[in-house]
Amino acid sequence: MWLSSVQRCQATDTGQRSAGRRRRRRTKVFIEMVNVVAAGAAAKVGLRAASKMKYIAVTILGRDTEGILARAIDSVLRGGSHIADIQQSVVHGILSLFILTEGEGSAGPFRDRMISALSGFNLSVDVHETEEYVTDSFSEKFVITMIGKRSDEMLRVFAVTAASLGINNIRINMLSRGDLSAMQFVVDLDGCPPEKARKDIESAMSGLEVDVIFEQESTFRMGKKLIVFDMDSTLVSNETIDELAEIAGIGEDVSRITERAMNGEIDYIQSIRERVRLLKGIPASVLDEMKSSLTLNPGARELISSLRSMKYRIALVSGGFTEFTDKMKEELGLDYAFGNRLEVKNNHLTGNLEEPILDACGKQRIIEEVMMAEGISSKEVVVVGDGANDTVMVKNAGLGIAFRGKDVLRKVADGTLSKSDLRSILYCLGHYGD
Repeated sequence: MWLSSVQRCQATDTGQRSAGRRRRRRTKVFIEMVNVVAAGAAAKVGLRAASKMKYIAVTILGRDTEGILARAIDSVLRGGSHIADIQQSVVHGILSLFILTEGEGSAGPFRDRMISALSGFNLSVDVHETEEYVTDSFSEKFVITMIGKRSDEMLRVFAVTAASLGINNIRINMLSRGDLSAMQFVVDLDGCPPEKARKDIESAMSGLEVDVIFEQESTFRMGKKLIVFDMDSTLVSNETIDELAEIAGIGEDVSRITERAMNGEIDYIQSIRERVRLLKGIPASVLDEMKSSLTLNPGARELISSLRSMKYRIALVSGGFTEFTDKMKEELGLDYAFGNRLEVKNNHLTGNLEEPILDACGKQRIIEEVMMAEGISSKEVVVVGDGANDTVMVKNAGLGIAFRGKDVLRKVADGTLSKSDLRSILYCLGHYGD
């Protein structure tokens, strides 16, 4: 049967209204279902809020004895509890054991069972309920190494300064005691800017003659693999170019340029070219004489021997001359040695250097090549220097140390060693002394 256009419109309108009512019914049902689910979820959340998960914390202190840990864990598990966290340390034979458990309703039976299990060990046992499971902070942590002669005063001044800055001390390790004390503090700065923390701590320690190294905590901190040294006034006490100039009778002129270069007052390449130019005509035999006068800085030989025994790779990267860096490599058993090459003709210095010249950026390029050869990253590198020509490699190292350094280098280094000898670098690496 054919419908008129009016009838068709009416039928369409009726169908649309029916479809709309069906959609609204489905929507209403869906909303009611959502409300039911939401109400159920809210009820569960409310139930959890009303009855938070309870933990039982156990702290055990006393003389460390074999079998304590096994008894404590057995006591926890026999009650049907689950170990949520556990921490243990032994210092000077004293055990500190912390266990956080969950799953057991009341601390009373737990306490009785634990005390009974440990009754033969003469321990202090604390058991209490807690609703908090405090995990380690994810905020940025730093390691502060301090080396000086007055450990009691170091501790007192640090504690007062840390409190004034709002710094939370997490752990203290005494690495060495005696005439020279070394301590490491692992701290959570808790919002204090690192620059301010370092400046205030260094300032507070300045009157105690304490060396301070301020290093960010990371997975690489105890995993350093390559140690890089500058040579002049760092590994050796000599400034070799100045001593060559003394032999040539132009020592004062060269020393003035050296001092300005070390302080970063003039461009290094310009300064070394000027100084080498003044050496023109010196017999090459003088270089051999100079080799015998090279004097290691205090602690250098012992430090290198220790580093080698611990399988560190060791490099000498210097703006000094290869005649002397090669001598140090052979004498100390270094893995790498790099320096600038003096041009020699007819057994005399020409007053020129062979290209390329190792300036601050050149030294960094050398280190990057060594890193590539060793398959390591910059975070696994320690650099020790003293002057402006070391700023780039010290700044880019995982740990950069200014050894009796100029102000220009101290500004970019992680810390300065000036009150102690080179052996203190071992403390900065976290190694214990005798």
